[in-house]
Amino acid sequence: MIDTELRSDLAELGCVICGRPAQIHHIREHEGMSQRAEDDDAFPLCDDHHNGGVVGMAIHADVEAWEAIHGSVWVHLRHCHEQIEERRKMRIGSRVQKTVVREYYGPRSYEERKERRRASRRKKKRKMS
Repeated sequence: MIDTELRSDLAELGCVICGRPAQIHHIREHEGMSQRAEDDDAFPLCDDHHNGGVVGMAIHADVEAWEAIHGSVWVHLRHCHEQIEERRKMRIGSRVQKTVVREYYGPRSYEERKERRRASRRKKKRKMS
């Protein structure tokens, strides 16, 4: 099953090795080449570290050589999911904070404030006439 939110969060992290914009690498163990692992077993890699073709640099060129240089895919997977969990907590906290501020200070957008001023002016005009 495709988890679009998780994929988006993974891509947002960038390559686990160099931080550049990334593709999603699925860890495949006991699956055939045409079968894809679940999104829970995926982490972001840039094109060079994913499919670059150079042994040791690209994971699809030689997984064992890649792991010897960059470390276990499972360690990278766990680290990515920990980062995503932290980011999601921060996003939720941010949404809660914005809601509290908006409730305290009133309308949030410029358009909402502008509309409120117009309504206030119309109300004043009605009272004056």
